[in-house]
Amino acid sequence: IKKQPTFFFQKNIWIMKPSGCDRGKGVEIFRSLEELQKFLKMYSSGYNMSEYMNMNYTDNDNQSPSLTEGGMVSKSKKTVFPKFVIQKYMEKPALFKGYKFDIRAHALVTHNKAVYVFRDSYIRISSLPFNLEKSNYFVHLCNTSVNQKSGSFGKLAVGNTISIVELAEHFDEKERSNPSNQIKSFEPYLFEEIKKQVKVAFDSTRCKLINPTNVPNSFELFGFDIMVDGNYRCWLIEANVVPGLTDE
Repeated sequence: IKKQPTFFFQKNIWIMKPSGCDRGKGVEIFRSLEELQKFLKMYSSGYNMSEYMNMNYTDNDNQSPSLTEGGMVSKSKKTVFPKFVIQKYMEKPALFKGYKFDIRAHALVTHNKAVYVFRDSYIRISSLPFNLEKSNYFVHLCNTSVNQKSGSFGKLAVGNTISIVELAEHFDEKERSNPSNQIKSFEPYLFEEIKKQVKVAFDSTRCKLINPTNVPNSFELFGFDIMVDGNYRCWLIEANVVPGLTDE
């Protein structure tokens, strides 16, 4: 049996996300079939769709808001999720000063299917230090809309957000004395990795899904969420067709 990479398999943690949602709504993390069954039941019968800012959820909770008594907004809209994905949770991600993060990159596609990747990506950081033993969602989710509810929001960085240049400088310093490190400069390395992920995504969809009616002089902006594992390999987590461009 081929050995699986340790940054995916340590504690058997999985993450599930409904399609067509944003701001971290409906995202759940599970470690057992029993937990999965609970979430699937909610997904199929009516999930209490709430914004984190309206939830009764704190840094001290240690399970999903939807499983926490009084955590969800009781009068919020019940939503059935007919489509969703289940992904293996990355259990050994690269960290920024002990915190989990993801990269939000932007790509613009023109009517003739030319793709332009914006180099100045930004980094979204969780509010609580990374710890696989804890199930608080402020540890594991990096969405700004999720973490604004945390009492620790903004303590590590303003708005839990830094530039990719700052992240790269952190890695440059961390790996400076590591003789096995093969990455000379992290900023260009990360940009090349992001471009690879974006290219694969568009190569798999451009024939049928991108501007299928060939509308002239059109363009579309996409947001790509990318994780970096403990070996500094980049992984595409999801693509967003309506990326938020506000400062929230």
